Amino acid sequence: CVERSLEMIIGLLGILKAGGAYVPLDPDYPTERLAYMLQDSQVPILLTQQRLQAQLPDYPGQIGYLDDPSLFADQPEHNLPRNVQPQHLAYVIYTSGSTGRPKGVQITHRNVIAFLTVYYRRSGQTGPGVGTSVCSFCFDVSVWEFFSTLCFGHHLHIIYAANQLTPDELRRTCCEHQITQVYLPPGVPEAWLQHPDGQHKPPLQRLLVGVESISQQVLQGFRDLYPALSILNGYGPTEATIAATFYDFSTTQQPHRNTPIGQPLANYRLFVCDAMQQLIPIGIPGELCIAGAGLARGYLNRPELTAEKFIEVELFGQTERIYKTGDLARWLPDGNLEYLGRIDHQVKLRGFRIELGEIEAVLSQQEAVSEAVVVVHEREASKSLAAYITTTGDETPDISTLRDALQARLPDYMVPNSFTVLETLPLTPNGKIDRTALPEPDQIQGSGTSIPPRDLIECELLAIWQQVLGTEQIGIQDDFFAVGGHSLLAMRLVSLIRQQFNMQLPVAVLFQQGTVAALAELIRQTETASFPVWSNCVTLQTQGEGTPIYILPGAIGSVLYLQPLAAALGIQQPIYALQTPGLQPDEVTPDSVNALAAYHLAAIRQQQPQGPYQVLGHSSGGRVAFELAHQLEAAGETVTLLGILDTGAPNPQQNRQDPQDDGSDAYQLWSLLQVFTELTGQATPYTLAELHAQGDQALAQVLSWLQQHQIVFTETDTITTLRRWVQTYRATVQGHARYQTRARLTCPIHLFRASEQTHEPDAAAAFVDHRPYWGWDAHTQAQVHEIPVPGTHVTMMARPQVQTLAESIRACLPHTSMVSQTK
Repeated sequence: CVERSLEMIIGLLGILKAGGAYVPLDPDYPTERLAYMLQDSQVPILLTQQRLQAQLPDYPGQIGYLDDPSLFADQPEHNLPRNVQPQHLAYVIYTSGSTGRPKGVQITHRNVIAFLTVYYRRSGQTGPGVGTSVCSFCFDVSVWEFFSTLCFGHHLHIIYAANQLTPDELRRTCCEHQITQVYLPPGVPEAWLQHPDGQHKPPLQRLLVGVESISQQVLQGFRDLYPALSILNGYGPTEATIAATFYDFSTTQQPHRNTPIGQPLANYRLFVCDAMQQLIPIGIPGELCIAGAGLARGYLNRPELTAEKFIEVELFGQTERIYKTGDLARWLPDGNLEYLGRIDHQVKLRGFRIELGEIEAVLSQQEAVSEAVVVVHEREASKSLAAYITTTGDETPDISTLRDALQARLPDYMVPNSFTVLETLPLTPNGKIDRTALPEPDQIQGSGTSIPPRDLIECELLAIWQQVLGTEQIGIQDDFFAVGGHSLLAMRLVSLIRQQFNMQLPVAVLFQQGTVAALAELIRQTETASFPVWSNCVTLQTQGEGTPIYILPGAIGSVLYLQPLAAALGIQQPIYALQTPGLQPDEVTPDSVNALAAYHLAAIRQQQPQGPYQVLGHSSGGRVAFELAHQLEAAGETVTLLGILDTGAPNPQQNRQDPQDDGSDAYQLWSLLQVFTELTGQATPYTLAELHAQGDQALAQVLSWLQQHQIVFTETDTITTLRRWVQTYRATVQGHARYQTRARLTCPIHLFRASEQTHEPDAAAAFVDHRPYWGWDAHTQAQVHEIPVPGTHVTMMARPQVQTLAESIRACLPHTSMVSQTK
């Protein structure tokens, strides 16, 4: 329990040679933490210094003060006998536990030697060198510092109070002692480069970085200063002995990207696995698992935790003992690994499972961003994502540009609501980002148009927007979806507007009047005229001179989830969504696909009296789109695009009815609930049997749960509202199942199939069909173009996968090229 000192290192070497293990403690730890680790480890001797007596907890064992000469008075002067064996413990380092209870990681001599041997061969060291000791004993990089020098005949220079030195002071110290090998904690490399000092340039040959992400631009700065410098970016949890991978930085082609963590060391094996410990393909994020010679014995006195984290699995035909790191990573095409953050930084927000590390990785790849961290911020019971960034230059990055870049690669719900620019990110003593020390986030930044409200209506609307979005930094010209709004927040926004202005306002109005100013003008019209009649043909965007595109939703009927696809399709042509009637009061849902298609055909004819027509249909909407195309062709019209998104043609030989479907209201409610929960990443809270048992109370129970989790329904929605959804869903699903057609179209069919099929047999959106082209080749005289797109039946419609879907659809528009499989 001491600071770095020569006496302590000599003491540690003596302990190790005698076959003992050491437990490093930090005098800055809280007393209760020190007491826990001493009790848990049961160390018989505590080595410390006299000036630290007041900071020590009660300790019944022997205490040795290294600064007391009498400690060594009766000790032998000859070398100790070597009693150590490879399987003996070398040290136990305590790491923070998720519950606040530290866990002791047991590392053996075999583990350490395995790492050091590979490191020495990998580093290419030749001739004598001088290394540094800058890390706390409680950080396992200190083991690398000690023994990568002492075990191979090199010098070790102890830099006292290294954490109190400025980067300039550290550089001058390294220059004074001619340091050739150094580890630089996070934040130090950037500061080292900011003020280069030509008079104090240590003769560095090897640089080790790691622990937190570091940009390639920073490493290129060191390469410019030291052209022959060997730079290693290391990765490895304490449980894998210091480092399990190295990325040997040579030169950069993407200077603003985070540096990969590289490839496994020679006697390590790394795997990227899913939740079932199955291997994941290149490019797909998963949990990083480690096997090999560096794996720790386990956790001291924690057999349950050891059994949970160190498991045996079958991989590539052999049994491997792996450590589940809890880190998120993915393989890159060049064979390197990219670190994406912690899986335990996975959060649930508005029902969605979100990997904060994935957002941080995309942010860090932006040109103006040096480092990034994302957290969940809670304000007045409202939770949102807050991003904190440091910059690569003196100019503050444009927040709108950052948000656009994230929206191009991430789902809407993963785009942070606020962006705060800091000079540096706060760090813990071990150099990791201290999320608890982050300041209050800056507010959401709008378009920069600070036009104040011009009347009472705009004041009231702006107040509602600020409440829903959790910010005051928006103007009356900011588009709702551009400043962090999404479909679930849209539900809440419209609900509050209905209360404030006592009017029935459909959610779809936000697609057309998406700013406070536009919405206020709409509300003013109601003072002199009747409120506009809203059609189920919802305008998603009106720009462009191309032929309009009409999109039909799946069985839930709502068009809200189609907004990302409309946005991704661009502004070359108007886009409309055809909402299934039944969700609004006094509407009745047609009971067949033929009738529903006829209903939508009338709305389309009002919008576009004559063809050519372009129609897309997702899920059960795919069959409605087909029937709509049939009715258009029967009327002598031309259909230039029929896109069916992940559903099959009618199949009289296949009984697709769910065996659990007993025709009851409880079944329809349970089935609809499954769709809601799959859309939002939640687990279905009730079984079908439980809903049956609740009888008349089932609707109230489900509505309460949906409101509590902010899924589609708001606090003001009633059982009547939910009942309309169930009735619409029942009619649509039953009409979809009964639909049969003998029609053969003259237009081609474009079948967009989700690459990731749902495997759960009772999943609400499992569309499994083994027929070629899912049977559509029997229903057209032209070709069927089968086009795979990324994502599942649900996620193909959300960012980022929807970007690829939109590109594939654009390639199928007239006068564009298309690469696909054709019959």
